[in-house]
Amino acid sequence: MHLDDATLYWIARGQTVFGPYSGTLVRQYFESGHIILTDQIRGERDAEWMPMSFAMGLPPTPPLTAFPPSIGGGSVQSGATDPAMMLAAWSLGLGVVSILCCGVVTAIPGGIVGWMAFSKPRGPARSWAIAGLVTNIVGLIFGIISILAIPAFLSALKL
Repeated sequence: MHLDDATLYWIARGQTVFGPYSGTLVRQYFESGHIILTDQIRGERDAEWMPMSFAMGLPPTPPLTAFPPSIGGGSVQSGATDPAMMLAAWSLGLGVVSILCCGVVTAIPGGIVGWMAFSKPRGPARSWAIAGLVTNIVGLIFGIISILAIPAFLSALKL
């Protein structure tokens, strides 16, 4: 496929479509890294989308594991490097540990970390943060109940 300036082109990344762009502008965005080989391209006379690698005359590339830079130049973080997701995962882990054995010792820090993740802007980490907060609250309740029950249990053993 040859990119000519007489044709307008649209670029798709995921569910988002950008354009229309001239052939020269598409080449400039590609050279600057704002358009990547795994993006899809469609000219105004084309019936179907095709990989950008085909339009540039290059072999197809395997899918990326991390998100590329957006066309507008902003950055996108994957879940593995998103600080809110990491905080939410820690909160959930501490909540599970607080329910299973440690009670108050891990529920309080887990609740704090969960609240920090919850207060970040909406995203996939928010549901994990809610799960972490709930498990930490349950762990805290179990921990308080066990602390209150220990004296009664010890006095029952002395009988």
